[in-house]
Amino acid sequence: MFDLLLAIIFSAMIPVLMKYAHNRNLADEVILTFNYLIALSVSIIFTLLKQENYIDLFSDSKSIIMLITVGTVTGLMYYNAFYFYQKSVRDNGVSLSIAVGKMGIVIPMILSLILWHEIPTQLQWVGILMSMVAIGIINIKPKEFKGVQIKTSLLMFFIIGGLGDFFNKLFEVNVGAQYTDLFLVMVFGTALIASLYNTIKLKNITKLSVVYGVAVGIPNMLTAFFLISALGMMNATVVFPLYSGGAIMLSMLWSMFAFSEKLKRKDVVSIAMIFIALILINL
Repeated sequence: MFDLLLAIIFSAMIPVLMKYAHNRNLADEVILTFNYLIALSVSIIFTLLKQENYIDLFSDSKSIIMLITVGTVTGLMYYNAFYFYQKSVRDNGVSLSIAVGKMGIVIPMILSLILWHEIPTQLQWVGILMSMVAIGIINIKPKEFKGVQIKTSLLMFFIIGGLGDFFNKLFEVNVGAQYTDLFLVMVFGTALIASLYNTIKLKNITKLSVVYGVAVGIPNMLTAFFLISALGMMNATVVFPLYSGGAIMLSMLWSMFAFSEKLKRKDVVSIAMIFIALILINL
């Protein structure tokens, strides 16, 4: 549970940092690239520090192939989820894109339920449903969705974002959370290569955008690390709704203090529901 809480904390830092960056009109693509560069660098350092732990892995060719394959695919998922998020925002608006994207956690939940029979207890089901409802209440604004024509970019963002989370679980099951550092080297290395083209093409790199990229990269890497660790100790059907709901809740609270944002009544209700869900899932 402690690893899940750390994943939630570090994940909640990212949208707050990105909001600071947006207020300064910094390029998302540049921030994304340097975020991947830092996340890759930290992952390499952690891997080198723990290289003795990889002796067994290097003698198992099947696990190595699985790690490289899943890591590469996950890295592509990470980058393409961001690409389709940006496209969906242009096509469908911010509110609908965020709402549907957050609901993408149902993909790894359902796949984990089917593939590994990770069946929650009755109380955990109640907590999971409460957290899912809370996520919907926070993100969905019915008035903004009237007359909106759903385009392919939104569906792609939903599917790719959800599959990206699922591949973290796939790695944990088939290779092992003890090799997370090397897995993240593959993930962030692939994502970095994928993002470099647009960053170089745009030619709008500034010192401040690099600083924010570094600031985002560290919690991004730690989020992935602790999330995979949590998946190794808890059912994915429990981890994903708590991770998503908890990160939303905490980022909202941080934004309230950092940007003097006022919480709406529905936001307060949602936060209370997530707290109750946390209690129910851990009973």
